[in-house]
Order: sequence, then C-alpha cells, then structure tokens
Amino acid sequence: ASGHFRVAKHRDKWWFVDPEGCLFWSHGIDCVRFSATTSLAGREGHFEALPEGFHGPQGIDFAQANQHAKYGVDWAANAIDLAHRRLRSWGMNTLGNWSDPQAYLKGRTPYVVAIHYSWNKEAVQGRIKDPEALRSALHKRLEQEQGKTSEDPWCIGYFVDNEIRWGRGMNAQAYYKLVREEVKRVAPNKLYLGSRLHGHDAPHGSQPHLVAAAAKYCDVISVNRYRFSPSDLRMLEGVDRPLIIGEFHFGALDRGMLHPGLRGLSNQAQRAHAYEHYVTPALKHPHIVGPHWCQYREQNVTGRFDGENYQIGFVDICDTPYAEIVSASRRIGDRLYELRLE
Repeated sequence: ASGHFRVAKHRDKWWFVDPEGCLFWSHGIDCVRFSATTSLAGREGHFEALPEGFHGPQGIDFAQANQHAKYGVDWAANAIDLAHRRLRSWGMNTLGNWSDPQAYLKGRTPYVVAIHYSWNKEAVQGRIKDPEALRSALHKRLEQEQGKTSEDPWCIGYFVDNEIRWGRGMNAQAYYKLVREEVKRVAPNKLYLGSRLHGHDAPHGSQPHLVAAAAKYCDVISVNRYRFSPSDLRMLEGVDRPLIIGEFHFGALDRGMLHPGLRGLSNQAQRAHAYEHYVTPALKHPHIVGPHWCQYREQNVTGRFDGENYQIGFVDICDTPYAEIVSASRRIGDRLYELRLE
C-alpha cells in the first residue's frame, strides 16, 4: 500500500496497484458526462420543437433535457449517482478520459484526468516546437489540479494531450521528458499516462520512435486503437512497459442512428460479441493494464460541435442502456481477475 495508484509487474504481466496495495486492472469507459449539445446555427427550421431552458452558446443540449424529463429537477445529482452505480453493475471500475469532474470527484470510482492546455492539435504541435511555451502553458493547466486531484487516492493519473499531430522537427524525447517533469512537479504521486498515441497499428506503426520516447518517460504508454482485437498488439523489442488503450468502440445502425463510429457492425448483438472479443484478449495481454471504451453516451443524431453523430454509447441520448453490450461488459467484469490471472 502506497496511498496512490502505481504500476508493477506480477507473474509476468503488468498491473496497476491500487492505493491499498491490491492488483487493479482498469476496465473503464470514457466521457462519463451528462451533456450532449447539438448546434442550431443555420438549421433552426429543422426542429419542430425544442426543450426550453437547455440552450447554450454551442446550441441545444438534448441529453440534459432528456435527463431532466426523466429524473426531475434534481436530474444532475441523480444522473451522477446512477453513473457510479451503473459502472459497478456493469463490471467496470474506471471513469475514463474526459469524464465530468462533478462525477469523478465524488470518491466512489477510480478515474483518470484529461490534461489539455489547448484543444487545437496544431496549437499543441506549435507548443512542442517551443519548449518554453509548452512548459508555461502546461504548468498553468496542471496547477489547477493541485489540492483537487493531485493527492486524491481515487485518481489514477493524467493523460496529457491526445493524438498529437507529430510533424517534422518535433523532438518526442524532449516533449515526453518535459511533460513528465511538469506532471511530477505538481502531482509526484500520480501516474503519467502518456499522450494517447493515434494509430490502429500502434505501437509499431510508421513512427516507432514515438513509442520508444514514451516508454522512457511515461509510467504507462497509451494508445487509441480502433481495431476489432488487440491480440496482435506487440511492444517494441527491448521495451517492457505497461500499456493502456485509451479508446476503442463499435457501433451499429439497427436502432435509428445514422453512423456506426470508427468500427461498424450490423446490430447490437454483434456489438456485444465484439466487446467481449476485444476485452478478453486484452486481459490476457502481458502489457495491457486496461482498455477504456469510448464513450458512455451516444451522440445526438444531429451531431456534436463537429458533426460527429456516432452510435457508440453504452446508453442512448435518452439515458437508456443498450442491454446487449451491458450484458457483455457484465460477463467480462464477473471474470475480470480470473481471466487476467490465468
């Protein structure tokens, strides 16, 4: 027991170790949030009726309106409580990236934190080329975690950035070294979980030097991997580090939606099968310490801020769970440590 999450190797497999000293494998879900906004700009006439009181600068929030209708005036508190109970019921144990602080700061479910100092990938790229600008912006952002997540035993660690667009002349080793220094300066007891490398063929891919650099400075290497199985995921020769899958998902179009996401299937039964087919080999993989599904709630059929309208949720826009994939998650969760320790 160290009072915080750490990583360790046990029986030739990497693990998280929880604050009480127990083995922990992160079976999680991203974006446990309670909002889903769609833009009205230029298409106000496309909606026959809109709920009142749920307008914001980005448009109309159908998720909040639906939860208000479903759970009453205290819908937010009810939805947060329900999310924690749902994850435990579904055999999950981690609130993944981009989850709502109002949910993860409740001290009920382990969580990770998304550290962004710019949502623009080109701006991130520019800052990496300017180390002092990067350090200043990152330090300012990380200071917001002091006294909030930096010493919270429920906090596993921090993902910094996401799917960086690496360009020519960008020094990956210098980047990861600098970020590690700043993370540990503010939160020395928290894990640095990397930058969520983008690539369906990661960690090899076309730029293996990125993985080598991440392995040198990250406590855990992270990749977003939208494939049907992680079985062929192999670490670089000579690199022995834990690996977390930051994103994966499957969608289907049999229930009224218009886009199946980045990996599409025919129906919800296939989604459930694909989920088990993905997580089971992840459990048997010696380097993987967890996969995080993206995401908790499906998107509006009318799209989010950039038009994305994927059927990728464990719950729909009316906060109703998809029974098939929930059942698959429960089957995995019931045998989680049995499978990992085989």
